[in-house]
Amino acid sequence: VNYYIKDLYSDPDEIPDAWKTPLAIFCLEGKPEMFMHPVLNKLLSIKWLRFGRNLFCAVQAFFVLLIALFTTGFLVYGCSCSTEMVSVRIATGSLSALCFLFLTVIILRQASLGQVGYVQILPYVHVPVARLLLNPWNL
Repeated sequence: VNYYIKDLYSDPDEIPDAWKTPLAIFCLEGKPEMFMHPVLNKLLSIKWLRFGRNLFCAVQAFFVLLIALFTTGFLVYGCSCSTEMVSVRIATGSLSALCFLFLTVIILRQASLGQVGYVQILPYVHVPVARLLLNPWNL
C-alpha cells in the first residue's frame, strides 16, 4: 500500500475548507488507534512543527499576558487608583475587547461560509453553530 502524505495533508487551493481535508475527517470520524499508524503519525508531526506549535505558543503567550495584566490590575492592586494601575486596567480591557472582536469575526466568517456543526437542543430541533464554538477547549 502506498501512502502519499500530500494526499492526506491536502492542498489549500484544492480544499479551502480545512474541516473537509482527509486529516480533519480522520480527526472527526476516526478511531484513536488510527493515529498510531506511521504515516498519520508523521503527518501530525509535520503539521505540528510547521504550523501548530508556533500558533499554539503565540495564542498561549497572548492569554498569559492578558491574565497577568488582569491579575495585576484588578486583583493585586484592586484598591489602587494610581495612574499606573488605571493604565493596566485600560490595557486589559482593550486587549479583551480586541480578543472578543477577533473571535466574533471568526465566528461570523464561519457562519457565512457554512462552516457549522449542529447542536440538538430539543428532540427534533438542531441549531447551526459555528465550528469555533463547538470545540469545548475554545469556550
